[in-house]
Amino acid sequence: MSESATEMNDLSHKLLDDETTTDSDTDGPVQSGKRIDFQQSRSRSFRQLLKKCLVEFLGTMLFVFIGCASIQSVYIIDRNEQLLTDTIEDGAPAISMPVGKMTDILTISLTHGLAIVALVSATANISGGMLNPAVSIAVWIADPKFRWFECIAYIIAQVGGGVAGTIALKGVYPDEVLEATEFGSHSLGELGLPNGETFTIFNGMFLEVILTMVLIMVVLWTAVDDDGLAFAPLPIGLAVAIDHLVGIPVTGASMNPARSFGPAVFAGFVKEHWIYWAGPALGAVISAAIYRFGTLLYRKNPTTQ
Repeated sequence: MSESATEMNDLSHKLLDDETTTDSDTDGPVQSGKRIDFQQSRSRSFRQLLKKCLVEFLGTMLFVFIGCASIQSVYIIDRNEQLLTDTIEDGAPAISMPVGKMTDILTISLTHGLAIVALVSATANISGGMLNPAVSIAVWIADPKFRWFECIAYIIAQVGGGVAGTIALKGVYPDEVLEATEFGSHSLGELGLPNGETFTIFNGMFLEVILTMVLIMVVLWTAVDDDGLAFAPLPIGLAVAIDHLVGIPVTGASMNPARSFGPAVFAGFVKEHWIYWAGPALGAVISAAIYRFGTLLYRKNPTTQ
């Protein structure tokens, strides 16, 4: 064989190797000629999952920090208002800042909702922007491409992010404020009756299931579904805000075990803390099952224009 022919043969082999080697950003096995390098593929898949989990950790940390910080801000403003009112002499005109209980709820609700809009927008293209173990469970049920070990890794990252977000509060607010607000943790609210009776565990569990179902249905049909919306973070954030408007007086409106767990680590676990895991998980399972059943019916009987 001539020297030029040998060079052409070597070049053809090089091109074959280049064409059969998958891109470094994919999760598939790397092929070199006819040999599949599964070890390199697993290493790359692990790095991809690690990057996604890091994003979920950071996103959840920021969400928990912002959500809990809104509660600290409301407390500080309300306390300053009370101190100002207490210093007014008898007979003087009443002076008060326009921050009432309903305004407090509105402030906290909008803060949580807008935080979700921003953070899901920022993380969606990398990790899916779940930022919530209940969402991870629902997506695992609804989307076969999201594997079980990814779901577990996401949940661990999200719970860790919830704890880290609560720790970050210590860098801003004094212990007196954090202890007064219990770090923004969740617990059953009072009914407002003279005997001081609170909502029951059944009340709280049932509401957390319903609130999470609302959130998960919006997530699945706007962000996960093939016919979803181009800008899904907006309706997802609206669902979070609406759920808070309804749920704050009853349970604090969790819908997110990571959001409840982080503050509870430092404020202490109330006896009903388990409903903030069971309620969102059950709501996620129900909504994901409805989604799977609904999409199955749609594919069997598609509507015609």
